[in-house]
Amino acid sequence: MCRPPRIPANLEERTARRSVPSIINGLCQTLNALKSKKVLVAMEATGAYETLLVKCLASHRIDVAVLNPRQIREFAKGIGMDAKTDPIDAQLTSMPSIW
Repeated sequence: MCRPPRIPANLEERTARRSVPSIINGLCQTLNALKSKKVLVAMEATGAYETLLVKCLASHRIDVAVLNPRQIREFAKGIGMDAKTDPIDAQLTSMPSIW
């Protein structure tokens, strides 16, 4: 089981979707929830920001796919989505046809 280390309160962060006490706590909560399910976590490559999450997912034997942002953008253009926003990118990343 993933257990978060103790960290000072000033390092606490919030996620866009839900509040968690810290990014470490949020990561541990997510890993613990996912490891009992058969899932594939797909994410956009961010130039190294995804590295910690990829390593954590792999160490918990959770399948992970890191997608090229350019390919996501080209796929979006191909299906007529010209806007470039995080919600659109997230929606596209979750589509099995893009993997």
